[in-house]
Amino acid sequence: NTTGLLPVAPTTNGSNTYSVTVTSGFGCVGTATGSVFVNPAVVATLSSATICNGTSTTLTATGGSSYRFSDGTTVTTNTTGLLPVAPTTNGSNTYSVTVTSGFGCVGTATGSVFVNPAVVATLSSATICNGTSTTLTATGGSSYQFSDGTTVTTNTTGLLPVAPTTNGSNTYSVTVTSGFGCVGTATGSVFVNPAVVATLSSATICNGTSTTLTATGGSSYRFSDGTTVTTNTTGLLPVAPTTNGSNTYSVTVTSGFGCVGTATGSVFVNPTPILTVESPTVYQGQSTTLTMTGCAGTLAWSTGDNTTTLVVVPLQTTIYSATCTLGTCSASISSTVTVKPSPSYKAVAVVATCSGAEPNNDAKIDLTQLVNVDKVGYALGSTYGSGPAYSAATAVTGSTLTISGLANPASAAVYTLRLFTDGGAYYIDVNVTMMPATCECPAPKCIPVIIQRVN
Repeated sequence: NTTGLLPVAPTTNGSNTYSVTVTSGFGCVGTATGSVFVNPAVVATLSSATICNGTSTTLTATGGSSYRFSDGTTVTTNTTGLLPVAPTTNGSNTYSVTVTSGFGCVGTATGSVFVNPAVVATLSSATICNGTSTTLTATGGSSYQFSDGTTVTTNTTGLLPVAPTTNGSNTYSVTVTSGFGCVGTATGSVFVNPAVVATLSSATICNGTSTTLTATGGSSYRFSDGTTVTTNTTGLLPVAPTTNGSNTYSVTVTSGFGCVGTATGSVFVNPTPILTVESPTVYQGQSTTLTMTGCAGTLAWSTGDNTTTLVVVPLQTTIYSATCTLGTCSASISSTVTVKPSPSYKAVAVVATCSGAEPNNDAKIDLTQLVNVDKVGYALGSTYGSGPAYSAATAVTGSTLTISGLANPASAAVYTLRLFTDGGAYYIDVNVTMMPATCECPAPKCIPVIIQRVN
């Protein structure tokens, strides 16, 4: 060129040589050399970080011997390359650094501090009564670590069910961690008021008299018998129940702290005995159960038994009496068990008839002199087994019944007859043996024959 200017940007560190050939207007020529010494470029770096609002960090710059930091407002210069920062603006906060090397070369770099929101931890408090529970609620994050000083519980709900048993203040703490990993702490307390130890007395009275139940344990009392509610501050409840046996009463006791306890008591009412017992009718040999009602004391039967139920098997109509004693009161009653005769009968097995040497299937059983027999069922075998029930048995008209059309047995066969009383309330089983029929051909006889010749 004719300007004598040469822009250069060598990238090789150290000495870089250049030469020039100069020609004058007269055509004369001369040469010269020059050099460009290249010092190393500054490779500036600045670290970044993520913190929680309210905490700090230190950014680190490298690449030189002198560092000029800026956050856009404040400039800080040092030779360590360390910049302590504690930004309070949530989100990204940008920092820049100008790095100067020992050769005077300069480089720049940027970094950022991302500030996650601080955790605002809270933990509720409560007041309860001893023996009850409550749930403390923590807020401010996504993970919660609770402690009562002894036990640590971690969850993501922020709910801590507690049931402290020490009266007075009980302290709880929580460490709350946000989804960004930021941490905050809070404390709460549960104040425990003394539990109510409720009591209610019981009593035993006679029907027609009264008593007073006494409740203790608080300053207010709410009584109930299941129907009527009575409230007072004395803890006294006059009662006069008229239902024999145990009558239950309950009381809800409230203390001056508002704590509540419950208790139950009872009034047992002994009655003047009012006895009832049935007077049944049975068949001879049949058992029945006499059930006594209305006795809340000591029971004594004429048989010497003392239970409320008495099983008897009288052979004839019998009167049973019982006495109930309750305190100084007693009552007596009697029961007449009427005994009807059991079914009676006469049974005859009639073997099958014969047709020559072959027996017919016409064996039968004749029942006569039937008394107290309403229906008859039968089954082949020594037990009634699958014989017909009362509803399917054969009705008896008068005092006789014939069971016919029975097969001739190959050997002696047992039939079981069931004789039902009226309505099927009672029955007896009877075994009848059927013998096989003996059938034979008549002895052969000679018959005269006359032969006549006819022409």
